[in-house]
Amino acid sequence: MIEALVAFAILAGVLGAAYGIYADGLRRTARVAGIAEATAEAENLLARLGVELPLEDAAGRTASGGRWRIAVAPFDPDRPLPQTDTAPLIPYRVTVIVSPPGGGEVRLVSVRLGRVR
Repeated sequence: MIEALVAFAILAGVLGAAYGIYADGLRRTARVAGIAEATAEAENLLARLGVELPLEDAAGRTASGGRWRIAVAPFDPDRPLPQTDTAPLIPYRVTVIVSPPGGGEVRLVSVRLGRVR
């Protein structure tokens, strides 16, 4: 009788540990899926910037409830911007940050050419 009780106690401990490992794996999988979705959203925003979206600072929400932000600044802030009527193209440093609902953040940095603002 004691042997059966000890066996059940050991079985309960093993099953509890296995459940913990399984639950942790599911949490990590969900987090990775959120980061992958945020990466795709950041790449999409970066591709649309200057085409569908204006080349300026912006912020909003993703379809899944996360947040995104775009920061646009002159590539070389120490260099004075040209003052001409023809508005030449200059390089801008573009940072796209997407935060999925589950936490974490994806940050993509690129350079885009745009007119002097």
